[in-house]
Amino acid sequence: MKINFDGSFIQDRKSGAWGFVVRDHEGSVILAGVGNLDNVHDALCAEAHACLIAITVAADQGMMQIQLESDSMVLVKALKSPNYDLLARGTLFREAKFLLDTQFISFDVNYVTRSCNVCAHELARCGLLWDPDQSYVWVDPLPEFVISLAVRHIHDPSET
Repeated sequence: MKINFDGSFIQDRKSGAWGFVVRDHEGSVILAGVGNLDNVHDALCAEAHACLIAITVAADQGMMQIQLESDSMVLVKALKSPNYDLLARGTLFREAKFLLDTQFISFDVNYVTRSCNVCAHELARCGLLWDPDQSYVWVDPLPEFVISLAVRHIHDPSET
């Protein structure tokens, strides 16, 4: 399963949001989620929360092999090495790595450009408009707006 996730952040409100979309081996969207975050310190924190939520939902759904994709190069590096573990947000990185190591048979974390992560990005932007700590995860049926976003923003895997 391929999971694209993204976070959004509003500096002056110190709030954020998250969004993710899960596609199967044929590229069909099978799961999506969006939510609002209260008390977020920065954009990287919002990205890390988006990652943690996507990982947790994937594990809860019984997914065993996942490929994570993010447009945050720093977050991808933080998930692939211990070099960022002692930063202020290090707890989030360590928690995500722990979940990946303990909940999945195999996983990969990859950087993709924003153009390859548009669906997750747009879902995270939607979350900014919702009430604090409001979130949704959809399995089947997916809401029409999620299907529309996913169809409009299918990318060629060779672009990553």
